[in-house]
Amino acid sequence: MDQLFTLIRSLKRENVAIILITHRLKEIFEIGDVVTVLCDGKIVKSRIPLKDLDEHELVKYMVGRDIKDFFGVKEKLEIGQPVLEVRDLQTG
Repeated sequence: MDQLFTLIRSLKRENVAIILITHRLKEIFEIGDVVTVLCDGKIVKSRIPLKDLDEHELVKYMVGRDIKDFFGVKEKLEIGQPVLEVRDLQTG
């Protein structure tokens, strides 16, 4: 990856446009200047300068909702009586 990024940086200095397709956020912020986010083949956000964006916001565009809502709300559950109990289990 280091060789690729070295080449990309060299080409950027020569004002060559590069399209890098990745889900790796570290790579996006390390090498990119501008980002376009696609989801299901459709453009969600186009040509956003990375200096105006953070990882949290980028992920929100990628998944279509705020990441804090991604896994849903945690529910507090009370531990009740066992529904299954096994003794002397053997295999073979």
